[in-house]
Amino acid sequence: LDKIFKEFEEIPIAAASISQVHLARMNSGKLVAVKVKRPDVEKTIELDIGILKDIADFIDNHTKYGKLYDSYGMVCEFEKVIKDELDFIKEGENAETFKSNFRKDNGIKIPDIKWIYTTKNVLTMEYIEGIRIDDISALDLAGIDKKIAAKRLATSILNQILRDGFFHADPHPGNIRVLPDGTIVFLDLGMVGYLNEALKEIIVKFFIGIANKDSTLIVRSIIELG
Repeated sequence: LDKIFKEFEEIPIAAASISQVHLARMNSGKLVAVKVKRPDVEKTIELDIGILKDIADFIDNHTKYGKLYDSYGMVCEFEKVIKDELDFIKEGENAETFKSNFRKDNGIKIPDIKWIYTTKNVLTMEYIEGIRIDDISALDLAGIDKKIAAKRLATSILNQILRDGFFHADPHPGNIRVLPDGTIVFLDLGMVGYLNEALKEIIVKFFIGIANKDSTLIVRSIIELG
């Protein structure tokens, strides 16, 4: 650590089941956030997924719910998502894709990835403090126009889904910050979703149906989505 960082805070500034984030200062003086995977977490997840697959297999083959739901398929989908989240190289690549997609979007920011200090198990990125999107009193104290911030966030999410077909799939308040100038920052980019052109077109029709109060179009869109 002392070769790469001038300072490294032992107590994490954020913690979750897969990893935790530490504040550090590089030898250049720049502050960074260092996301570190928990030891042996992959073995634990592998064991848990094995148990879930056994339960899902039993439900599909021995209960009435097996005829209604593809439980085993759900577990396999979850397995794919969580394995992607375990690879911080993929998260860094997601950040680069978002940065490219947002290059013409005003007021939207993604932290820069420090690739030279990033591996599958450690992700080093630009440290951005900001205010949590749901911390209303702090937003008011900073003089941020909440309506503009809300519109900017909603527009970005719609752009991700309808324009880019590549979207942040875990946009809870802890993963969204607001800077003093009202810029929206997306964090924790390990979980993303993809939409092809056909799906984007169906979702557009769904929104048109809502805007025009056309229940037939809404229902048809839902059926087409499967």
